Amino acid sequence: MANEQKPRIFQDGRDMTISMAVIVLIMIAVVLPTGLCSYNPGTADGGAVTEVDEQAFLGMEANNSAFPLVVPAEPEGWTANSARRSAVGDAQAPVVGYVTGDEGFLQLTQTDVPLDDAVRDVDADPREQVRTEDVERTEVRVFHSDEGDVRDIWAFTRDGVTYLISGSASDDEFRELVSATLRGAPAA
Repeated sequence: MANEQKPRIFQDGRDMTISMAVIVLIMIAVVLPTGLCSYNPGTADGGAVTEVDEQAFLGMEANNSAFPLVVPAEPEGWTANSARRSAVGDAQAPVVGYVTGDEGFLQLTQTDVPLDDAVRDVDADPREQVRTEDVERTEVRVFHSDEGDVRDIWAFTRDGVTYLISGSASDDEFRELVSATLRGAPAA
């Protein structure tokens, strides 16, 4: 008698399951023809790397920046594949990511926050300076954490701008991006 007073949709779980299946099928039928989605099972090995125009991005960011930005002299075989505005502490900071020639990944953050503060404020992960590197007569400080999922940061300052490089790549590739940044052109 209680079932007769309720609408049919509230009678059992089977009705909800059927309703959900119908909704999913309608979504697939509407979205699939647009071409805005795809299904690619397997790994991305051998796939093309998405490219971004780092020069255009950094040029736009330079218009709103209180400090000069640099477009690195991109090493041969590297691809700029991401660009975004982030924050270091309370200061805005442009970040450009690169896929390296050996399929590593590095990202360069530029900020006017002093180096020690920038390393501390770039994320919530604590790191300690473990060594310095000399790259093209520039002292680069390397910060490391013993936590397995925290990436190293290579940091240096030039003309009042702090550069932070992090990612998963070899030390040689970190050095390459430092050199590329030092040889880079002003963003305009």
